Amino acid sequence: IVYCSTSGETTRRVILPVKLIFKDQAWYLQAYCRMQEDYRLFKMSRIVEMTVLEECFDALPDDLPPLEQSGYTMPAMQTVCLLFSPAVAFRVYDEFEREVIAPQPDGTLRVDVAMPQDSWVTSYLLSFGTELTILEPEQLRMELAAQAKAIWEQHEKSPESAET
Repeated sequence: IVYCSTSGETTRRVILPVKLIFKDQAWYLQAYCRMQEDYRLFKMSRIVEMTVLEECFDALPDDLPPLEQSGYTMPAMQTVCLLFSPAVAFRVYDEFEREVIAPQPDGTLRVDVAMPQDSWVTSYLLSFGTELTILEPEQLRMELAAQAKAIWEQHEKSPESAET
């Protein structure tokens, strides 16, 4: 495979696939990586190229390590309380489990869910634009506001004025 890591580095690897895993709204391939000589977890959407080789491999050991030992570290989680406008209800129902969605009398949708404490969360939540209000935690709301402000500042000037 040719794989793009979270740092943006692209590497070519020979892997021995073991199993597919659906986690955090994405598919992962757990495999033995010959380059690392260890088990790794590869996010399927970041496999840029894939070629099936003619060679076969013997059965892998039965003692497959847990995900935490496969190059995947669980991020710290936080409980967030989100309020979505009815305009994005289709996305809310597509992207969150039904048990965490609470329809409100005014048509909004309240979602109480655990999310990772990392930069992915702010990028993801920004994709909802003004159709989302973060009710809790305050720190996440401030991070999202700061990110939105930085985006606005970057785009408030025309590209021509940025070059001068």
